[in-house]
Amino acid sequence: MKKILSFLSIVLLANFICAQSGSQPFTTSGDFTVPPDVTSITIEVVGGGGGGGINGAGGGGGGGYSIGTFSVTPLETISVTIGDAGGVNTAGGATTVGIFNQATGGGPGISVANPEVGGGGAGGVGSGGALNYTGGAGGGGYYTYFGGGGGGAAGSLGNGFNGGDTIPWTGICQTPGGSGGAGGGIPGGSGGKGAGFTDISCNITDPSANGMPYGGGGGGGNGNGGGPGMGYSGYALISWGSDPCSNPSNLTAIDIQLTSAMLDWTENGTATTWNIEWGISGFTLGTGNPQVVLAKPYLLEGLMPNTSYDYYVQADCGGTGTSTWSGPFTFVTDVLGTADNAIDGFTFYSNPMNEVLHLRANSTIESVVIYNILGQKVIDQNIGSITTQLNVSNLSTGDYLMKVVSAGQTGIYRLIKK
Repeated sequence: MKKILSFLSIVLLANFICAQSGSQPFTTSGDFTVPPDVTSITIEVVGGGGGGGINGAGGGGGGGYSIGTFSVTPLETISVTIGDAGGVNTAGGATTVGIFNQATGGGPGISVANPEVGGGGAGGVGSGGALNYTGGAGGGGYYTYFGGGGGGAAGSLGNGFNGGDTIPWTGICQTPGGSGGAGGGIPGGSGGKGAGFTDISCNITDPSANGMPYGGGGGGGNGNGGGPGMGYSGYALISWGSDPCSNPSNLTAIDIQLTSAMLDWTENGTATTWNIEWGISGFTLGTGNPQVVLAKPYLLEGLMPNTSYDYYVQADCGGTGTSTWSGPFTFVTDVLGTADNAIDGFTFYSNPMNEVLHLRANSTIESVVIYNILGQKVIDQNIGSITTQLNVSNLSTGDYLMKVVSAGQTGIYRLIKK
């Protein structure tokens, strides 16, 4: 009899322990039943991303974000509504969990009259939680040529970033449209890029992109067959318990190149997702470049040569929360050389740049990427010809780095914008 009671006690204890720690994600609407003996839950929500508009319209706004801890009754049933993804010229839906907290969806991209750039959808707003953030607004489009970028959804690190405005019509169609805004950290997704063209005559569309999971806004379309991007639907995570999330350790950087470095660290728990934040050495945590990492080591690109960088890393343990930040780890990129980082026969003008940058090579130019001093891509184009013109009128005054790939060679060149 004692053995039977002991066995039953073990089973009941195991069930009790399981009930005290866990999580349940929602990507579609449904009901949540509070586990036995649980009286407090943490609710995290992201609203749906807005859809981009047609004919050179703005990008959709990113969904809002909210997180909070609330008292509940064991075995209580709570309704969960997941915000719909915004379609063409349609706002994203709101994500709500019972009467606790919610995050509204991003607004739709719309068209504005010539010759204005605008029409980006507003970002969604979180409410009811201990932390509430706003999604990024969609970038402005130019009727009917180029679409604005979608706004990034808000997330655990803060507000989503706005989508990039496209450029006004300058007589040359070759532009990728507005860039998508970054998300505000897990689980907020990035916005999609706006539609543009890959040729100067508006014949070949550089398509828009959909928003990313979760809650990213879709990019705006163009008026020559390039439809807008869709927003991404919302998300909810309900968790309970307080198991600790271990800090990463032993941060390092390996295989450091001119414009990239391989980042690695030791995972001391079971996390398979991490947040990193990087920037020029000495930056304040929370003001750098956020990145969600799903596998390590992680290749960080878009850096400047001969520059000192810091990065921090944080483990995301899902239902049991995130660790504290580890770092910073400091590394220095390689020094820019001359002979071994130039392409034979490649020329460009004018530099300093003004409105247009002309490129010419002996062989087909495969791609051109221009980075700002923060290592962020400001132009990224596939070329496919020996000559091309890049519209740089929307770049701010300052120093830039251009990476050119032609016939298997890679050249790195410094640029100045007047």
